[in-house]
Amino acid sequence: MREFLELVKLMIREKEEARKLILETSKKRVHPSSLDLFNKLKIMRDVLLRWKIGGLNRKLQIKPKSWEEVEDEEGNVSYECTEAQVILKWGGNLTKLGERQAINLGQRLRHEVRDV
Repeated sequence: MREFLELVKLMIREKEEARKLILETSKKRVHPSSLDLFNKLKIMRDVLLRWKIGGLNRKLQIKPKSWEEVEDEEGNVSYECTEAQVILKWGGNLTKLGERQAINLGQRLRHEVRDV
């Protein structure tokens, strides 16, 4: 999560610098899709900064959307992700019931894994 947060902060800085450069060098407006991405990055940053890193209150998923076939020098074919969807889920604090369920599940898992 920390690495992703740092990446988001870097992307925000880059977008801010690019936006300033566009506004200074021309009379053009910033493209709306660029502002949309900028706003999404700021929301992600705010969510990631909301709680300390760790715990159960956030979930980050990266889902590949499209793939490209790549062939190396030896003729071996592999696939590389060319487009991905980032999903950041967050919620409030766990309820007491949720905490008890998580603790019970963790204890059960540790007990079952140890007995295998």
